Amino acid sequence: MCDPTALKYWLYACVAAAFVAVAIIVAAAIANGSLIGTGSAPVIMFSAAGISAAAAGLCGSALSALNTLCTCTGLRCASQCSTMRKILLAAASSLSVQAAACATVAAYAWIPFAALPAQWAIFAALLAVALTLLAALASLNSLAACASAPTAPPSPPGGPPPPPKV
Repeated sequence: MCDPTALKYWLYACVAAAFVAVAIIVAAAIANGSLIGTGSAPVIMFSAAGISAAAAGLCGSALSALNTLCTCTGLRCASQCSTMRKILLAAASSLSVQAAACATVAAYAWIPFAALPAQWAIFAALLAVALTLLAALASLNSLAACASAPTAPPSPPGGPPPPPKV
């Protein structure tokens, strides 16, 4: 019986950070779309870059917890481990790219309305990643059920007993 708790908490943290990044992008777009708040848009975009990078790091920690869990489960949960690994790798990669995009857009977010198209594109991409990570919780349930399943009892020393003679 293997414990998926660490993976669950790292995945929750990754999902939460991704949704925070989505909210910050919306705030940056609102700031860039107003003449009064445009001066704060670059700072907000750099905040979104930082949160996106942190979310990528949290996905990396979730991958580490996944590797530990999958080592414990062995081949029994190989399919679920593979699915979760692909989701986390894709999310970490996408979040890293989004962090770079946020930092790039911050360079010209001080110009009113100039950054809006890029900000909404980043918003859409981050929202897709956040929703994918949210859907990954279903995969986590499948993996947790597999990992929590009792393993077969070990065979006695010397192998299984010989069949009875008839």
